[in-house]
Amino acid sequence: MVNKALVMIIFLLLLSAGILFFQWNGYENKIKGSEMPVLQQTISIEQENHQLIINQTFQGFKEMKKVMAKSPAEAFQIQCFSKEGKCNVEGQTLELIPKGESITIQYKMNHVRSKPSLLLTDWFIRVDQAKVKATTIKLTEKAERSGEWFSSLPRVGEETLNLVDYYVFAGKGESPILYWQSEDANQVLDEPGLIVYGNDLDKIKMDHSYFSKDSYQFAQPIIIVITPLHSEYKSEYFMLLNDSSGLSHIPEKMMKDYVDKRFQFPEKEKWYSDFLVSILLNQPVGTNKAKEMYAHFVSSIPKEKIHDWKRKVRAQEGHEIDGNQLDDLLNEVMGWNTNFFEENANPTTPLKKITFFDPRPVFVNGKRQDNIQLMLEKNRLVFPFEITLKAMGFDITAIDENNQYVIKKDRNLYRFYLNKNHFMLNEEDYGLLKNPLEQINGKIYMEKIWLEEIFDATITDKKHSIEIRL
Repeated sequence: MVNKALVMIIFLLLLSAGILFFQWNGYENKIKGSEMPVLQQTISIEQENHQLIINQTFQGFKEMKKVMAKSPAEAFQIQCFSKEGKCNVEGQTLELIPKGESITIQYKMNHVRSKPSLLLTDWFIRVDQAKVKATTIKLTEKAERSGEWFSSLPRVGEETLNLVDYYVFAGKGESPILYWQSEDANQVLDEPGLIVYGNDLDKIKMDHSYFSKDSYQFAQPIIIVITPLHSEYKSEYFMLLNDSSGLSHIPEKMMKDYVDKRFQFPEKEKWYSDFLVSILLNQPVGTNKAKEMYAHFVSSIPKEKIHDWKRKVRAQEGHEIDGNQLDDLLNEVMGWNTNFFEENANPTTPLKKITFFDPRPVFVNGKRQDNIQLMLEKNRLVFPFEITLKAMGFDITAIDENNQYVIKKDRNLYRFYLNKNHFMLNEEDYGLLKNPLEQINGKIYMEKIWLEEIFDATITDKKHSIEIRL
């Protein structure tokens, strides 16, 4: 009996293991099948007899048996090289059937230069259900060799030979723009994230010091051609500008793109990217609230603390981040606690000023008071008025119509006014140089010195706690 039972247990274990294996294998295959394939493309272009002869090679198909693609409307004589696979062409729709990991499609486009410039934006084949992560363009100019070619991809090679001009462009993405103009242009600026071509050297000036190589790693540079030969054009990574005045907005665009790609804010807090761009550029940009928040922030926090906070925020690149985390990072830098970003998360509400709370616990007559948070206001320690007095054993009543507080303890009766620089004790008036009550973000506070002078409290400021005794 024991042997039969043991055999049955072993059989059940093997059966369970087999079921789990097949389930996991099916799940793994499903995940693999749902992943979008990542391809690379190399596009070779020859300009000859008013035509562009284009060979576009996709690499990285691996286990893909076929892929659908779409050709540009102006393309004709579309064909594949038989050694690499097969293409079925129906209008602009292509069915690509690769034999291995790559396939090359050849097609032609008419190319007549009747104007001093030419902009090509939709001139290449696009694949469906696959992502092209990198593109290389090899362009050979044989016939009309005057002028110069540019692209939304960085130029990585250029050579002028006896019979041809040769250009190589390479970068990330699948949607390269090509631009030709009849006049050459000089490269007048080459910084991380920005390349500018033009001829007016003296006027092309930008404050691009914040884009130093040690600070920011841009995914792909913006390429700008300053030229009078074409109407202005702007895309994500390529621009045609008629003069250098349009460069003034480029740093903001560059940093906005950088922040949007590197920091993942929740949908309701995406406007914080404008504030972060302002901090990184050291100038207010974006929405009115972002500009107001920036001005208030830099006037409230010491420069060296802002620098430390900025460094901590930069360390979060590539991760999700929200207002609470911005607060936490600021708390680490300041050594005080704040809810500044959490309280201002709504982009449509008025800005609440930044306030810092002492993280140390407060004890009143030896008893810990977790609901008392001390605030740092202009380098002064202030106490939440009502909560602190109640913890000290006082009865307190707010009379809204008179902006007055009536406070009682034992035989003493106090009256305080929000709009008057005096208080009353047992109906006797005491004038002061300033109001002991302070209204901050809609709440009432009292400075340490007034609690000691008016209510005879002894407040001890210790390293790890605050103690109040009466």
